[in-house]
Amino acid sequence: MGWWLALLLMGVAKGRMVGFCDLFFRYTLDMATEFLFGGSVGSLELPKHEVAKAFEEVQRIQNLITNAGYVLHSKACVSSR
Repeated sequence: MGWWLALLLMGVAKGRMVGFCDLFFRYTLDMATEFLFGGSVGSLELPKHEVAKAFEEVQRIQNLITNAGYVLHSKACVSSR
């Protein structure tokens, strides 16, 4: 049984809320690398997989850049009026 399934079952058994974001992220990463490269990185089997951590960091930085661009664009639109 994978660590994620054990954690999920333990949380459900104790009546706790269980977050699926990390599991969906890791599943998507595993399926994408399986499809694109012919082999999964196995991030569902390894809770602290370096590829998963690196990809998560890239997403975080891209989110910051996107949000900063929106803020800068909004300010430019307001100041040009």
